[in-house]
Amino acid sequence: TIGNVKRSRQHSRPQGNGIHHIDRHLIQMVIGQVVLIMVSYIPNTIQRIYLVLTLDLEKTPLRLQTEILTGEVTLLLTTLQSSLSFYIYATTGGTLFRQTLKKIFIGGFSRYCHFVENSHAEENLELRQLKNNIE
Repeated sequence: TIGNVKRSRQHSRPQGNGIHHIDRHLIQMVIGQVVLIMVSYIPNTIQRIYLVLTLDLEKTPLRLQTEILTGEVTLLLTTLQSSLSFYIYATTGGTLFRQTLKKIFIGGFSRYCHFVENSHAEENLELRQLKNNIE
């Protein structure tokens, strides 16, 4: 029985290490996401502070257009971070995330190919039936 206990401990350790390994990748993903959010909001925040500080100044049309363009670009950077989170997960998520992502893409692609093959087979059958009706 002591040998069984030692063997069971050896079998349970890799699972524990696997959990710690997954936790480490999740922490990396979350840290990457937080850094991306912070970096993407900094330009927008600076631009908003600038607009508030220069609110009372008289501005030329060129300066107004420049401020509008700057505001749009910083807003784009802010909204772009939500789509970039996918790439953060794909690069820092570890092999488990990439394997799951690959399975999803391959499964979707194979279903699409199967659908296309079936639709072509149905079209070919209809064409043969039309050809037989004409002859």
